[in-house]
Amino acid sequence: MYIASMEGNIWLLNVYTGEARKVLDGLAVPQGLTIMDGRLYISHLGDNCHLLYWYTRAAKRESLEACRFKESPESGLSYDDKVAMYTELVKRSNAEVLSYRINDAGDVLDKRVAADKIISIDYSHSLQGLDNDGEYVYATIGAADIRVKSIPWEEVEAEGRRRDTQGVVVRFKPPDSELEIFASGFRNVYGISIGPDGVIYGMDNDTQDGLAKSYHKEELNAIVEGGYYGYPRWGTNRAPPEEGVTEPVVVLDCTGSTATLASEAGIYATCSSESSDRFIVDLFDYETFTPKRIFSKQNWYITDILEREGLLYLISFSGDVHIIDPSAAPVVSRN
Repeated sequence: MYIASMEGNIWLLNVYTGEARKVLDGLAVPQGLTIMDGRLYISHLGDNCHLLYWYTRAAKRESLEACRFKESPESGLSYDDKVAMYTELVKRSNAEVLSYRINDAGDVLDKRVAADKIISIDYSHSLQGLDNDGEYVYATIGAADIRVKSIPWEEVEAEGRRRDTQGVVVRFKPPDSELEIFASGFRNVYGISIGPDGVIYGMDNDTQDGLAKSYHKEELNAIVEGGYYGYPRWGTNRAPPEEGVTEPVVVLDCTGSTATLASEAGIYATCSSESSDRFIVDLFDYETFTPKRIFSKQNWYITDILEREGLLYLISFSGDVHIIDPSAAPVVSRN
């Protein structure tokens, strides 16, 4: 089982012994992994010079200066200066999908760029989850341009970056790297999962737009080709429902959605319960999408779910792997 860490490492975990060894490092915030035809595909935010701005609170000012950005907006930049800074960030951004051949020992070799020049302003609204159907690799990309609407996009597009790859699910067929828009109208789908019925499922992190908490709760979507899911207007109290919007299969009473896993048993979805500040895992059946609580834990941020031999592997933001049996009673932890 391959696991990515925010530090830019890829680990190979032996699920029987618990032993993990590092097989790759030096990546920028890899948040999506999928294997197709003997190759491991990884989402990678590219040259992370443009990302360093977001780490200034962690005493990275020297790196900020190396990128020619002397101050952050929190230091009192004017709106025009913010536009100029964001424009430069977007023009430099180069998120990529990388692929590596896997040998018999599980090592990753033969690095290739499967898709590149993907816009990424920050690590949380950029290239995210990956999955494949054996023919196409699918990737989610968050909506980053909502931050500054006055970016001169003609300058960005002149650098080879596509404005339309924002808030979308894209796909490409290796070895061709041309991105095709599969579905649009999302705020930020962290993870996608293709179910046994061939449908792509994903949770859209759709609660806020940075301006007002006026959105409905998180969505569990069946993501279909050509579907439009309505961001940023759908589900708000600022506008009536738009025509042609593909409605979610269920709207959840929670926030901070992250991982989705579509399995034979149903769809596992994770988010944070607003009432108790707990991270939860619910299982939805394919017929009624009625939730069944599987897991709940205080202050334990889940970033991905994997399944092996009937067990669920919950990957946490801190790097822990929690193994649970979904057929047993719900796991509820008080700390």
